[in-house]
Amino acid sequence: MLEIAVCDYLLSNGAVAAIAAARGYVQKFPQSAEFPAFRVQLIDDIEQAHLRGGSATRPARVQVDAVGEESSGVDAYGQAVALAGAIEGAMMNKAPFKVTVSDGGSPAVQTVLELKVVRSEATPPIYDQAELNQFKVGRDYIVWARVVS
Repeated sequence: MLEIAVCDYLLSNGAVAAIAAARGYVQKFPQSAEFPAFRVQLIDDIEQAHLRGGSATRPARVQVDAVGEESSGVDAYGQAVALAGAIEGAMMNKAPFKVTVSDGGSPAVQTVLELKVVRSEATPPIYDQAELNQFKVGRDYIVWARVVS
């Protein structure tokens, strides 16, 4: 659910949407995705406990990849870097942000999560020349999350 919340939050950010429009995905890109786009993956979800039980606030590691694809006259690297910069600006907002996530069930259950990014780590840009002709610029974020309602 955390990766869905991060994806929804990024799609609602004006700077990210100006570059990626609605092309934000969870876990994987669709087969015929258009670019530039981004993907959010949950890498680690850590359950912390103490002698009185679990904690209401949970840390997690989320990876966000900004991807640009080469086509005639398109600067894929420039697209990926610009999108990664917009994502970084949105994610490193100093205030916690709230996101409402639906579980997709019937009837849908809405959950409000409060998220706070506490660390950001860059990964080196990757170019896939062999098959896709795409540049990927990724970052890992340590996000603290708690259910608000």
